[in-house]
Amino acid sequence: MNATHNRTLVQTIVVDREPGRILLGLHKTGRWQGYYTGLLDEVRPGEQPQLAAFRIAREQAGIEVADCAHLATFRFVSPAWGVADEFEFLAESHSGQARESATLLPEWFAIEAIPYGQMPADDALWYPDFLERQRMRGAFNFAEDGKTLVSHTLEKLDSPPPT
Repeated sequence: MNATHNRTLVQTIVVDREPGRILLGLHKTGRWQGYYTGLLDEVRPGEQPQLAAFRIAREQAGIEVADCAHLATFRFVSPAWGVADEFEFLAESHSGQARESATLLPEWFAIEAIPYGQMPADDALWYPDFLERQRMRGAFNFAEDGKTLVSHTLEKLDSPPPT
């Protein structure tokens, strides 16, 4: 893929604070098949990232999220898949029961038992602070295989990240 091709992605991370759990999806197809992430998909042309966060939760897990806080913006680069800008949203309120979709098998995990070993390499670096509502921006560079993290920068912010 041409490394100058930019894609815009949104990841909706759903947290249920009272029981202390997080909703992750096991990818059934695509680049992250066999890996867990938050609810992740591309932003559609003309769609605002926050509206995409609501849509993605509905389409991938069958739930409605009441509110989403944009806490982080990251750039991902790999020769395997080019450049992607990703907006990270935290949803702490939802309705409905998570259900399997064509691309994702949603599963609840205790926050202290997040399966980082079965997730993209960058997640262990930023999820802990993100789950504490820390605002961030950063960049993650992956190797030719698209899975090995080569380098990264991560900056904590006092104000909302750039959109």
